[in-house]
Amino acid sequence: MKKKYFFGYLFVRFAKLIALLAFLSGCAYAIYLYSLANIRAESVRYRPSRDLDSRLDNLDREIGRAVSIVNKYQASAGKPECKVVRVPLLHGSESESDFRQLQAQLAAAGEIRTNLKSALVEALEQNIGLIQAKLRAHAEAIAAEEARAHPKKEATAAPTPTPVPTPEPAVARVDQIESLFPFNPAQRDVEGRNSKFEKSREYIGSLEAAAENPENKATLKTILGELDSLQKLMPVTLTLQEQAPAPAPMSSAPLNVEKPEPRKTPNAAKVAQNLGLVYSEVRGALLNAWELDDALTDASNVAAGEQEHYRLASLTLRGLWLERLASIGVAFLCATFAAFLLLVLADITQSFLDTASNTGELLKK
Repeated sequence: MKKKYFFGYLFVRFAKLIALLAFLSGCAYAIYLYSLANIRAESVRYRPSRDLDSRLDNLDREIGRAVSIVNKYQASAGKPECKVVRVPLLHGSESESDFRQLQAQLAAAGEIRTNLKSALVEALEQNIGLIQAKLRAHAEAIAAEEARAHPKKEATAAPTPTPVPTPEPAVARVDQIESLFPFNPAQRDVEGRNSKFEKSREYIGSLEAAAENPENKATLKTILGELDSLQKLMPVTLTLQEQAPAPAPMSSAPLNVEKPEPRKTPNAAKVAQNLGLVYSEVRGALLNAWELDDALTDASNVAAGEQEHYRLASLTLRGLWLERLASIGVAFLCATFAAFLLLVLADITQSFLDTASNTGELLKK
């Protein structure tokens, strides 16, 4: 009887071993899936950006250089140094908390830049504001006095001065080792910045020459000194330009600058307005397009891009592991179910074999 059901008896005898092999095969397949997921995860996992670290190093150098230049200027002008609390920039960001910390540090670097720029023009802003306040107060007082003295008198238009052509101011070459601006900028940019300073100096100089109040005269002279000092921070080009021909002698006619006349209300108010324009021109020429501005912009843009790259890599990695863990779970369940099914089939086969054996013995009797 055993020879007749040889494979049935063989299956029943080795059913546990076969079930164990099926379960181990499922485990091996699950381990294979895990290893494959780990390899794919390494390929999509975010790695710290060397480009970002180099931009941060450049920004750190530019902050230190700008602080040094501004403090040297402040010391040469007899002003207090600009107190700056520098925080080392975080390198090797590889988590969401690291990027949030880096963004906070970049915002602090932006505040340092703002403080440095404010320190340069603080004295100039105060002096121009003082002159503007006096001019506006003087204009209001004169307007009130003329209104009381001549309530119905019509104002006569002042004659328009004849414009006199003036030569373009020459770009003053300043000997300097360090600069807040990019290395060897375009000649047009240098000329534009220095032209604004020269025109501002001419206008302030005309006001200082026409001023009658000693206090106002001293304040305007201080503003001229500030402009001379600040112009030394302007960029210079390393390319030597040909010597321009000397301009033709100018006529003795006055420059086309409206000098303030203390007894004309519109003139005083207009001078105050022009001083505001002068300050805006000087501020724009001095504080725009620093090397620090470019370094901070580059670092901020790269940091934002790397943070987005990290976010996408994290989402991809999370989705990959969820998919692979589901596959690994299915493999374990299938292996367990197959082993259990083999054991059940072995029991059923054993029952059939026992029934066949008992039936054969009954037939023999």
